[in-house]
Amino acid sequence: MFSGAEGSGNLAIARAFVQYLFCKERSETDSCGQCSNCIKIGKLSHPDVHWVYPVANTAEVKSKAKSDDFASNWRNLLTHNPFLTYTDWVEELEIENKQAQIGVEESGEILRKLSLKAYEGGFRVAVIWLPEKMNISASNKLLKVLEEPPEGVVFILVPESTDAILPTILSRVQFVKISAPSNDEMVNYLLFMPGISHEKALESATLADGNLNKALKLANSEEADPHYATFMAWMRGCYAPNVPELLAWIEIMAKSGRENQKTFLTYSIEATRKFLLMNFRINDLVMLSNAEQSLDPKFINFFPSKIHGGNCMRIVELISDAQYHIERNGNAKIVLIDTSLKISEQLKMTV
Repeated sequence: MFSGAEGSGNLAIARAFVQYLFCKERSETDSCGQCSNCIKIGKLSHPDVHWVYPVANTAEVKSKAKSDDFASNWRNLLTHNPFLTYTDWVEELEIENKQAQIGVEESGEILRKLSLKAYEGGFRVAVIWLPEKMNISASNKLLKVLEEPPEGVVFILVPESTDAILPTILSRVQFVKISAPSNDEMVNYLLFMPGISHEKALESATLADGNLNKALKLANSEEADPHYATFMAWMRGCYAPNVPELLAWIEIMAKSGRENQKTFLTYSIEATRKFLLMNFRINDLVMLSNAEQSLDPKFINFFPSKIHGGNCMRIVELISDAQYHIERNGNAKIVLIDTSLKISEQLKMTV
């Protein structure tokens, strides 16, 4: 189990490990990258490597969706984004408000594939990305084979969080914790990308806070994080409060999809922390991109004073509660109206 937070690179490390297993000319430290197995695994086309990931029914796949139904989407996205996130994947599937998961049909398919003879006489490998998205039935069906895998069979689990994984599964794996990359490591990686200056790489790495996926997106964009503009609009609507403007904002956000809402609320918690630090003049710990600073300087000068020791924790708590309810299929419009009104009360508080 290669466990690491979003953007930590644990999926990329899992791919490298698979390639090392199959490499015909591997050294003590790495695969050769040139043999037929390395090339096939690099193209995600090796017949003995089975990729498993969360999916959902779509207009094209109307029932019992499995990973194989979206293999071309997976190859395309992972080839272009080795640090992809669950949100990236949901956007690729275009499933809007549905929750992607790994169902019991998928477990049956894994067992069927691994019971077959290896095409090339070596290992048979199942790479399960985001096993925390397995439902209970799927998890239970895999327990026995995880405990006693057949000879030559390797399971590689790649979670971003182990909280939702059955303890009985966790007890059966060799746990490898993947730490978030340091700023220097991310800067060095970004400098390999064409057209990225050292200044841009440093800014992107600092803002990304250990998330390589976010660092890449920031480095390849000259615009402010879209969540920043959305956060400003939300807070302006809450502070006034301008009820028509706030309701219009909620209407748009409620239609934006559950994964976008969850990502935005995570960003909002971090933004609240940043503005508290700015209020306390601890600017060394705050990093806003040049694009964000130029987007609305008046907001930057005005809003930090409204986040203080008397309301910061309560605002973070309200946003966290909203995220919790939306994750559990709460009505986004109702959740956001309730949260906005409560944040409005907090922003009127003085120290």
